[in-house]
Amino acid sequence: MGASTLLDLLYPPACLLCQDRLEAWHPPFCPVCLDSFQPAQGAPVCFDVQGHPAAFETARAPWQYAGPMIQAVHDFKYRQQRRIGRWLSQTMAEQAENELPIDQVDAIVPVPTSWPKARWRGMSAPAFLARDLSKRWRKPLKTRLLRQRWFAVSQTRLSRSLRQRNAAASHRFGAGHARRLRILLIDDVLTTGSTANACARLLKEAGASRVFVLSAARTPAGAGR
Repeated sequence: MGASTLLDLLYPPACLLCQDRLEAWHPPFCPVCLDSFQPAQGAPVCFDVQGHPAAFETARAPWQYAGPMIQAVHDFKYRQQRRIGRWLSQTMAEQAENELPIDQVDAIVPVPTSWPKARWRGMSAPAFLARDLSKRWRKPLKTRLLRQRWFAVSQTRLSRSLRQRNAAASHRFGAGHARRLRILLIDDVLTTGSTANACARLLKEAGASRVFVLSAARTPAGAGR
């Protein structure tokens, strides 16, 4: 009897959302929970609001941040469910390989998380996803190009206009060289695009030639305040 078979008998694999038993170690979710996730359809989040065009070229995400996907992302970010993170990065990669010029990307950069938040959560979700994608595509991972100020205010409860101002004030360029780089910026959830836009603008100001955004999920159109 193989080790994996013995483990399955002692600890039957279960869906990480509903806890129903899985027949095999396939995805971290059962077929019912998988079917409940809604693909992100239609145009990506538009940042061309109040005369502020996006600093990034385009943004993509495989899932809508709605329904059970909210709990899945929450469990990944706050309960350190790394199996969910690896599954999310795989679905991100599959979409990006179809819709983004991955072969042209020079570096992968995660949206930064301040060290107090990363320490409290146990990890940085964007950095985890970016690391997985960097390994998959054998692209350089640059985690020091961007920094989030330690006093940054959470975006969660802010209005759209306040998100824009807060995102711009909460981030800064860190260390390293971005000149002429084509960068893939990684985040876990894209809401109004304010954070991605602020980060893309900093990278462009540092000399990056193009910035593409890839997140695990995005808020449905009209839901971001």
